[in-house]
Amino acid sequence: MSAGPGILIIDDASELVSGIRSALETFGFRIFTASDGREGIRKAIEELPDLILLDIYMPEMDGIEVCQRLKENAPTASIPVVMFTTESDLYAKSELEKLGAVGYIEKPFEIRKLVRQIKDILKRTAG
Repeated sequence: MSAGPGILIIDDASELVSGIRSALETFGFRIFTASDGREGIRKAIEELPDLILLDIYMPEMDGIEVCQRLKENAPTASIPVVMFTTESDLYAKSELEKLGAVGYIEKPFEIRKLVRQIKDILKRTAG
């Protein structure tokens, strides 16, 4: 397993998660996954990843609630969160900064764009 930065992907779309995981691992990232919000919060506390990729739309607990809970929890509060959103989701985009998310990426996206965004965020938040 690589010793690169840890990324937690919280998304209920298993095929998307599998594709992102595979691609990010080739760039040297350590990947953790969770298929719902509760599992995502638990894994974030257990693993303390360097960054979290979080889908806004999930059943039971959506990404907005997950982000709020992560930011209220001392061990996970400083972990940068990037939200997956859609081009038409203007409300969510306007709320992301209030939630404490550091950014968003619109689905569908190019993996290189995602990697570039992750690297930029990790560079800004390092130290």
